[in-house]
Amino acid sequence: MLADAVASARFLAADDARKLGDAIMTLGTESDKELLKKAVIRDESLNVATKQAKYNFDRILEAIRERKQISFQYNDKHLAKPAQEDLRNDGMIYYVSPYYLVPAKNDYYVIACTGEYKNFSRYRVSRMINVKETELAAKDIKLNETYKKLLADGKGISDYLREHINMWFGDTQRVNLHCKQRTRLDVLGTFGNLLNISDCKNDKEYFTTSVQVQAEGGFFNWVAGMGGNVIITGPECVREAYKKYLESQLALYK
Repeated sequence: MLADAVASARFLAADDARKLGDAIMTLGTESDKELLKKAVIRDESLNVATKQAKYNFDRILEAIRERKQISFQYNDKHLAKPAQEDLRNDGMIYYVSPYYLVPAKNDYYVIACTGEYKNFSRYRVSRMINVKETELAAKDIKLNETYKKLLADGKGISDYLREHINMWFGDTQRVNLHCKQRTRLDVLGTFGNLLNISDCKNDKEYFTTSVQVQAEGGFFNWVAGMGGNVIITGPECVREAYKKYLESQLALYK
């Protein structure tokens, strides 16, 4: 399982994935090694990160440990050698206080704070370049507005990540879902196994549940990806927003 995870990790450069995979294989017996060589599928074209990504990862971790701010530029085009005009905001240097490094969408994200104790922001590690730890002290997370709201609601960062699908951030609300039984594992894997799930009395093929979620792009992407097996039943404002989302997608094919 470790060898498979490393082989398919898009946040690793191909050479790093190969070296880590080979190191994992040395932990097994001779027969294990032969089996892993045959069973583990390596497609190095999927390891799209640059070699610099691992150093960025290390610097960010160190800054979190030292409670320091980091500076970086954002490489939206994911070019190996981007020019100034290829970078977000024409190469603007970002200064943020990093709090967490979390894996999501086959990548790692930094949850951070910019400015004077506002809301969380997030940045994709594979797109960050020229990452440096600064001498500036990181903003205290306890003064962050998003974090304060989490604590006031009796929640923590894990709840926050569950409620913001695909790292899209914004306000959350309670949304009701009508789901086919075959999606139960996907629903639990996305929103956690503490959900209240009820089988439909009149149709055992479905179950209902409700989730606290940011009901916008990331969540709508997830619902659409379930291929009609998950239906939003309320509130009506979310249903209408989802309809508009689907209409905007259909408009691209007219």
